[in-house]
Amino acid sequence: MSAPLPLSLTVLDDGTGGLIFLLGDGRSLALHERIAWPDGGLAAWGGQAWQRAASDATGDADGLLRFGSALARAWLPPSVGAVLSRPGAGWLQLQLDQGLSALPWELAAPDGGDAGDMDGGAGDASTGDASTDDASAGDGGVSQGDGGVSQDGG
Repeated sequence: MSAPLPLSLTVLDDGTGGLIFLLGDGRSLALHERIAWPDGGLAAWGGQAWQRAASDATGDADGLLRFGSALARAWLPPSVGAVLSRPGAGWLQLQLDQGLSALPWELAAPDGGDAGDMDGGAGDASTGDASTDDASAGDGGVSQGDGGVSQDGG
């Protein structure tokens, strides 16, 4: 089994009420999707929303996981979520329009399971104008530990 290829996901605001998703592995995967902005926009999901979800759990350790699962359902096209949920992938490089960086993307759990490695050391997050940003400009580290694409077909 060959080592999994890192995934690159770019998310752009198309300026007309939609988001464009470009997902690839640099070799055999190229996915392009567009979805409408989710209801409530950034206000419902950005800022302190994840902290409120954790504190609203009243002792329930799954509050953040539920938030991450709902975030993925609202903000990721199903086809992108399906690819990110596949076992056996390496890490995820995430490039965002600057306005989209307010979302806690690292909490997104497309398969409703673990949102991936949260140590911040395995990936690269880049924010700003995704069309001109250097991919290594970010230091955030969005990792997709167990999600992604298996290159051996299994």
